[in-house]
Amino acid sequence: MRRLLLEDERETLSHEYPLLRRSPGTERGNRKNVVLFVLESWTARHVGALGGRSDTTPFFDGLAREGALFDQFFANGLRTPEGIFSILCSFPNQPLRRILGRASSYLVRWRTLSEILAEVGYDTIFMHGRDLEFDQMSSFLKASRFERIIDRRSFPPSAPRRGGTWPGYDDEEVMRHAHREFARTDGRPFLGVIYTMNTHEPFMTPEGYPLLFAPANDVNRFLNALNYSDYTLKVFFDLARKAPYFDNTIFVLVADHSRTGDTFNLANQHHIPFMIYAPGIVAAGRQHVVGSQLDIVPTVLGLLELRTLHASWGQDLLRIPADRGFAVSVAGGQIRWRDHGHLVDDGLTGARPLLCEPPVDPACRADTWRQSTAIGETLKSVPENS
Repeated sequence: MRRLLLEDERETLSHEYPLLRRSPGTERGNRKNVVLFVLESWTARHVGALGGRSDTTPFFDGLAREGALFDQFFANGLRTPEGIFSILCSFPNQPLRRILGRASSYLVRWRTLSEILAEVGYDTIFMHGRDLEFDQMSSFLKASRFERIIDRRSFPPSAPRRGGTWPGYDDEEVMRHAHREFARTDGRPFLGVIYTMNTHEPFMTPEGYPLLFAPANDVNRFLNALNYSDYTLKVFFDLARKAPYFDNTIFVLVADHSRTGDTFNLANQHHIPFMIYAPGIVAAGRQHVVGSQLDIVPTVLGLLELRTLHASWGQDLLRIPADRGFAVSVAGGQIRWRDHGHLVDDGLTGARPLLCEPPVDPACRADTWRQSTAIGETLKSVPENS
């Protein structure tokens, strides 16, 4: 893993902890704020800038023209706790059982992004409009050194509340409340995480919101909710652009996982949007390096120019050559390895894995193992050994 993740293995500090290293920079960094949007079920194939309909995510698409959009970015799992865990801890999801459902997960002292930033004086805020008492999320966030964990119980009485399967507040109210919280940090740098919800089943849109599609099936209901979620990003940015914190903030937008309830294939099941919006700090343009949620911690630390200890299982995607990127994703008992030319899908049963070449076979219909056995065996050994 040192060889895979580090250009110079001399960067590591310990033989006992092979990935322990210091990110480059200064002890306090540049004191930029970070706002991290965790976008529930946003799926690359439905985002206009990544090949979806142009009318579904128009605000995100416009933002992408001014930001760094990573078009080969993948979730490490298929559920929200897996995604948030990978984003904050930079540790890979595991097969068969969700990571926060393993007792051993609570015996490890994870060095999360929120803990790293809290140590250097950042205010740390996690914002969600529904209930965080699911799949040990609340306990995980408390252990991750978030100073303020805000869910439906913390909203002002004046905010319009929604009932139903997931009682709480729509994403527009979450965005407004998040902006208010960020605006009152009084110049203290902050990490703000906004976890959205309307694009979770049953795909909620507020009464009176204009629908793009007749809500006759789940796909249409999801696309309507996705369009609404995109609108709520506009609500936030319209407010934030007028605030003092805006010009000193790095905005990171990423999905927790993709939606797998409709048509998908091996190559796109984990494909999600990832964008860094920080004009003047990060150059606009499409990035083709292969990456995953594990790369967010080192990439953000690089942008903050913060010299700190971490043992991330990712790389700084803005510093590495494009051909060094890779992603490992898990779907139940299957583990998938991707790099810039290949995908290996291993069912962990002892049977030979599938090997395909997404750049020339986007749907992964052709198994090329027999023609490229040496490549397949090499790539198969990487996730096994890691």
